[in-house]
Amino acid sequence: FLRKYFTLPDGTEVEINVLGKGLKNGDEVTIIGEAKSILEGKDVDRFLDVLEGLKQVVSGQVLRIFVTHSARPSVERFATDNRIQVIYTYEL
Repeated sequence: FLRKYFTLPDGTEVEINVLGKGLKNGDEVTIIGEAKSILEGKDVDRFLDVLEGLKQVVSGQVLRIFVTHSARPSVERFATDNRIQVIYTYEL
């Protein structure tokens, strides 16, 4: 995993905190994620915007993750409803 900056087609630069490759059922998967000590709804919204822009830069299957120490249940639900896996630091 590494942190990387991407330039989106519109020229916007975005930072990705978690970026890696893996295999799922023999298929390559790109892991894209963010890390926040306290996950809030605005963080999920921003990440969804970044993911939308990355569609033009990253191809194939993407595993979306958020690594956090704390999130309200409604925020976790919002993330999971948008296919983002929430991983708590104390569970690692």
